[in-house]
Amino acid sequence: METQPLKKPRGQSVDDAQIRIQDMLDLLPRGCLGEFDFISGLLYVHCKNAEYKALVAKRSKAQGRWNAELSQRERLIVETSMHEYFHYLQVLSCGYLFETVAALSDALTGTLNRFKQDGSDDARLAGFGRIARNILRSLRHRDEGSSLSPIDIIEGAAYYFQARSLEQVSDHDGMLKAVALPGLPEEYARAYEYASARLERDTFDKFLSLAAYALLFAEPVAVFEAFVNRAATGPISGEFLKSLMARYPYVGTAVEVWALRNKDVFTWYNRPLSKLAKAKGMPPAFFDDWEEGLERRLLAPPLVFQDSYRGDLGIQAMFAVMAHRSALQFTLSYTGTAAQRQSGLQPERIAAARSRISPPHTDARARPQGSKRKSRQGA
Repeated sequence: METQPLKKPRGQSVDDAQIRIQDMLDLLPRGCLGEFDFISGLLYVHCKNAEYKALVAKRSKAQGRWNAELSQRERLIVETSMHEYFHYLQVLSCGYLFETVAALSDALTGTLNRFKQDGSDDARLAGFGRIARNILRSLRHRDEGSSLSPIDIIEGAAYYFQARSLEQVSDHDGMLKAVALPGLPEEYARAYEYASARLERDTFDKFLSLAAYALLFAEPVAVFEAFVNRAATGPISGEFLKSLMARYPYVGTAVEVWALRNKDVFTWYNRPLSKLAKAKGMPPAFFDDWEEGLERRLLAPPLVFQDSYRGDLGIQAMFAVMAHRSALQFTLSYTGTAAQRQSGLQPERIAAARSRISPPHTDARARPQGSKRKSRQGA
């Protein structure tokens, strides 16, 4: 994939929105080396492209494995990249997440289409932020019995994938240690610990599939609890799945939701969903480890580094700018453990960055899929 340098600001058009990606990188939470923007599909990696290339080279020399000797900073960069990449896979796999992302994208598109290029646009964007937070509120709603929320399932699965992919853990005991690390946000640990209390050692092999299946339903917490309780007594049968679909609204896979929308979604999600639909296999969020060839079967999300980017940004950059302008955050930002944060290796935020970000003036209406703007660079 070709790498393009980030450029200095030259104007206020949609085409130039991508040049303010650096300002958005500067706004990542303190100690955060990366983040996946769910609406735009951009994956930020807060390091320089050369540093990231060196990490990939180390993996290649280690025969495709991440167990090569890495510095603490390098390991945190890889951890963050894998964690955020799995969120991308979740959107492409689970209807609950994809439906939410699609609703946010629709709301943001409607907001941008009402821009008048005057002082009232900030108020419109603030209105979108309130609407978006209402859409996202259900992700943090906690069940009174289990104290689980959908965000616990989403983040717990990403953390599990990260740990398995980096070969940090190889069994249940190792995963229990990983979720007990000092300073780790509770959202990364709750779902695995809930399952562990009922499935014990079987949790390690079943957790990711149970989490992914739960996110095919409109009430993922209730379904996750039902799956865990059933798995504790025996195999999950087709009849049991049918009973769950009768009790809880079934959303489906991302591909199924995409089909219901008449494949009307932004290009950056449309392409990989098309590939998944043709493959007719299990959605990638069900994988419990990094599989060779996964990147070849899916289009990787555009990567944004401190000094360059890879992939086709296009109108995505404008959506990312707008999401940040509305102070919208979908999931947690992975910052590692307390010990890693105290190492002093993480980048500092630039305090004035927020004041530098302004909404781009749009010469054409924001629109899904129908935008025919040519890419500035090859994917």
